[in-house]
Amino acid sequence: MLYDYRARANDGQPRKGQIEADFEQEALHKLQRSGLVVVHLEQSRDVTTYMARSGQGKVTLFAQVITLKDLAIMARQLAVLYGAGVNILQSLRTVGRQTQNARLKDILQQVTAMVETGEGMGESMKRFPLVFPPLLYNMVAAGEIAGSLDAVLNRAAEHFEREHELEQRIKSALNYPKMVVGAMVLVGSFLIAFVVPRFAEIFTMMGATLPLPTRILLGMGDFMQHYWWVLAAVFFMGYIGVKLYAKTAKGQVIMDRLALRYPIFGDITKKKLVSRFCRSLATLAHSGVPIIPALALVRQTVGNSVFSEALRPAQEAVRMGQGVAAQLEQTGYFPPLVIQMVAVGEETGSFDQMLEKASEFLDAEIKHTTDNMTQLLEPMVIGVLAIVVTFIILAIILPMFDSFRLIG
Repeated sequence: MLYDYRARANDGQPRKGQIEADFEQEALHKLQRSGLVVVHLEQSRDVTTYMARSGQGKVTLFAQVITLKDLAIMARQLAVLYGAGVNILQSLRTVGRQTQNARLKDILQQVTAMVETGEGMGESMKRFPLVFPPLLYNMVAAGEIAGSLDAVLNRAAEHFEREHELEQRIKSALNYPKMVVGAMVLVGSFLIAFVVPRFAEIFTMMGATLPLPTRILLGMGDFMQHYWWVLAAVFFMGYIGVKLYAKTAKGQVIMDRLALRYPIFGDITKKKLVSRFCRSLATLAHSGVPIIPALALVRQTVGNSVFSEALRPAQEAVRMGQGVAAQLEQTGYFPPLVIQMVAVGEETGSFDQMLEKASEFLDAEIKHTTDNMTQLLEPMVIGVLAIVVTFIILAIILPMFDSFRLIG
């Protein structure tokens, strides 16, 4: 991972720059060994880290996206082949030929070439941090050392499959509202821009007085007909501006904080992050990764800077020899049942099993919440749609009454 730092040298002069390390503590130790007093250290949010990396060290904006599903399929195929007695080099070649993702195929070919030279698969994957997450290549490295690579790859496949399933469940819950709102915007825009003005011309010719709803819609329609490009430009620039701001350190923190506070969605986001934390830590612990570097890796992969920062005291407490459960409770994000399960796991020596059960419990909670959210959003969306349609109908019908009065 790449880290931004601010520090002071022995002569008191300020220093700043970037440093590569597997996790934050390693970056800190590297800087301290260089004689620097670190003032600030955080994972880099440079815009290039958000671009896809095609090949070794080459960055491109148009590289094919590698999804969780791609990683799950890759890990599962490697596990099956290696478990069947095929050596890891031949397994990598076979999976590289079979994968449908062109970018992943290219990366696997490069990993295969590195393994051919005698480098470990975990170390080879580590050279592509924007393709293979730290969770994966650290698990693979631990599996290679322990001689349980097939079991580790199976656990990695299960991890990515569950992550993919969770993401799809949340996305599917939002599909219906998105479709209805999209249809409402398209139909409403067509009526406002083309239908209402035609009726308004007829009513004006008949001498009818246009009511306020009709005048409002006429103003909106006139603006859309003549200045639609302004709306498009504002929307496009606003979207790009938000995206770029979210890639800055301050913007990322604000966006991540908002994600945890949205009504309904904030609760789902918290549960998703806690579930990811439990599942990732359980996977790493079961694969033989020590608890301290495992916590550091999980903090980097949870996907929310605010949640990650809340986990920092737990990481430091474990480094000092304290338990995990009490520190997780201090964050305010972990449900009491999860805290109890983690505490029981620490006391009984079944830490990874209890974390796995906690993750399963939270996934079930998320499924229940998303199902309820769909049922809740449906009448809300229909209600908003009804209000918009009623307003448009009134804008057309009210002038009719005035026209009938004039005719009478």
